[in-house]
Amino acid sequence: MNDSGFRFQSDLDPDEEVFEGVELFDPLDEIYFDEKAFERLVLKFFKAVIEGSTLHPKLANEHWWSEFISIVDRLEAKLID
Repeated sequence: MNDSGFRFQSDLDPDEEVFEGVELFDPLDEIYFDEKAFERLVLKFFKAVIEGSTLHPKLANEHWWSEFISIVDRLEAKLID
């Protein structure tokens, strides 16, 4: 799993091949999403994390939790526009 992730255009080094949208990759392959589709995918994941947090109520006390909620709210608002 260490060789899996995603990257944006801004993550490319000058000598790397340009791609459209956002690249998701693993050791075997890569796929590409346009940025809005990727944001919708991330929003679904973040909402699942928030929903799952009810099983771990201590998360709400973590120093980063309120910022995470704020990020999710901003992303959701952005996608509504």
